[in-house]
Amino acid sequence: MATTIQVTPEFKQYLTSLKESSKQTYQEVIEKALKGEFIEKLTPEEELLKQGYIEMAEENLKIMEEFKHVDREIDELWLREN
Repeated sequence: MATTIQVTPEFKQYLTSLKESSKQTYQEVIEKALKGEFIEKLTPEEELLKQGYIEMAEENLKIMEEFKHVDREIDELWLREN
């Protein structure tokens, strides 16, 4: 026997946004959420931001690698002078 639950209109709208198709039931959406199977959909703007952060992180890693080499060279020079 089915049971009715009450949710706010905003929460219903959120559940609707999680549906992967119009045929998916709210029960299926809630079950997936409870199992942790949802990866929240990002807006196009959020997706661009995410990609930008990834690119910045990759660039920062490259810069850090370059500094490691320079740091080693400075250490070697310092050791030779002292």
